[in-house]
Amino acid sequence: MTYVGLDGPELLNECGDNAQKWAQAFMELVYTRAVTVDEGLMISWFANAIERTRDLIHQKQRLSFTSTMCDECSKIEGMVYIHSKCHPESPTWVCIDRDKSEISIRCAECNKIVLQSNAFTFGGV
Repeated sequence: MTYVGLDGPELLNECGDNAQKWAQAFMELVYTRAVTVDEGLMISWFANAIERTRDLIHQKQRLSFTSTMCDECSKIEGMVYIHSKCHPESPTWVCIDRDKSEISIRCAECNKIVLQSNAFTFGGV
């Protein structure tokens, strides 16, 4: 694969969230165009790779909410507490299915899925 002839959107789509492709495209750009590597180039290159990965993660996430996020319980910064609408006083359980790369939150009382996503990668867990 050659990356030099690709425009911005084509490069983003081709490299996606693959670090090796981003590195290959960078090396090809530097060597074939004799581009000077400086801090500005490195910042823009890494920023594009990081943001493209974020975009792909958001596209992959399929969340279905049958829950409420509780402002009263969410007093700790960075933490979100989710209560099921079916049994708001009941706790919820986090369930992980490694085979499907899926995580879900279920009502502890009736086991109903209140939040689900299949955009997770499990490494060493």
